[in-house]
Amino acid sequence: MEELKKEGYTVKAACEALGIARSSYYRDKKKGKAEQGEVTEKAERKVKEKDAEIIEKIKEIKTLHPFWGYRRITAWLKYRENIAINEKRVRRIMKEENLMMEAKKYKAKRTPQRRKPRAERPHEIWGIDMTKFMIPDLGWVYLVIVIDWYTKKIVS
Repeated sequence: MEELKKEGYTVKAACEALGIARSSYYRDKKKGKAEQGEVTEKAERKVKEKDAEIIEKIKEIKTLHPFWGYRRITAWLKYRENIAINEKRVRRIMKEENLMMEAKKYKAKRTPQRRKPRAERPHEIWGIDMTKFMIPDLGWVYLVIVIDWYTKKIVS
C-alpha cells in the first residue's frame, strides 16, 4: 500500500482499487506500529502515571468513607475534586486495587403462608358463605349458608 501512495495515489483511491475499506488500511497501519512497540509502551506508561494519581485519591477517599462504592467515589472526584473521570475507569481501578465493596444481597421478603385448618371430625369447623340476589316480587334477598368442613354438608 505504501508503494501506491508514493506513486501519487490517494489512500481512498488505492483502497477502492483493491476493494478494501479505508478503516482496514489505517487499522493495519496502526497495528504495524504497535508490533514495533512504539505506540503501546508510551500509551501504557501515560495511563499508569495518570492511574497512580487517581489511585492515591481513591485510597484517601476510601479511608474517610470505607463503605462507599465506585459510583459515589466517581461523583466525589467529579464534583468535589473537579477531575474529569469516567465511572468505568474508577470501577476498573478499584477492582485492580481490591477496593471494591461487596454488593448487598437482598432476600425477598416473604410473608408466612397461613394454611387453612383441616377438620378431623364432623362439627369441628364450620364455614359460612353469604350471597344476595334479586327476586322481582320481593326485592333483594340474602342467603346465608353454614357448611361443615369435614362432611361438606350444609348445616344451616
